[in-house]
Amino acid sequence: MPAPVIEIKEVTLAFNSGAPPELAGVNLQINEGEIVSLVGPSGCGKSTLLRLICGVLPPTKGWIKVYGKKAVPGSGLGFVPQDALLFPWRTVLANVRLPLEIKAVGKKKMAELNEKAREALRLVNLAGVEEKYPHQLSGGMKQRAALARGLVTGSRILLLDEPFASLDDLTRTQMQLELLNIHARMGSTVLLVTHNIFEAVFLSGRVVVMGEKPGRILGEVKVDLAYPRHLRIMGTPEFSRKVGEVQALLEKAWGD
Repeated sequence: MPAPVIEIKEVTLAFNSGAPPELAGVNLQINEGEIVSLVGPSGCGKSTLLRLICGVLPPTKGWIKVYGKKAVPGSGLGFVPQDALLFPWRTVLANVRLPLEIKAVGKKKMAELNEKAREALRLVNLAGVEEKYPHQLSGGMKQRAALARGLVTGSRILLLDEPFASLDDLTRTQMQLELLNIHARMGSTVLLVTHNIFEAVFLSGRVVVMGEKPGRILGEVKVDLAYPRHLRIMGTPEFSRKVGEVQALLEKAWGD
């Protein structure tokens, strides 16, 4: 049985004492090699939960462990935000290399760091644009670069905060397939925040549905559709049934 790599136990987060909590009593376990999606209404704390897992926010109550240890910044997680957040004055290669520069603290030669950055770019099919600048890239290419930056340190856990939300439908579909390909090749564990139910079901082995006020987990849908997945699966009755199950849980969240 796959081992848990992320464990969240009775986590509550309140930004101000006496104010309603942002999150309350959240319990969740992510096993090694899974793709799990978080869906729920805007403002229910999905992105906040990712920040807690990264260790940049401490929970008010409860605990979070990554690989059995308390979640702290630099716990070996790769994070990809909704906006690529590439530095405009750095080349694509330099942007992807940045986490290695921070981590290396001068201990490794630049040539070695560059080769690792090139490997990450090849992994997301972005070889050949190393010396370009962000303004020379399409939206999809920027997100590929952001994904490469999340992978470059060798992180086996990827936290993705709506990374495809700003893309057109065709590019978004291409990025979904790219993510599945990376998952198949690397065996990464992926926790994805998305508002797109179809995306969640297509990519995930489990879809976790959150409610709001306070943010909490209402339930989850196990997506027992075999990998590798292809676009044609979206036309099957099984896929539609899973989308319906997620939708039913979301209606409960809206009803709250």
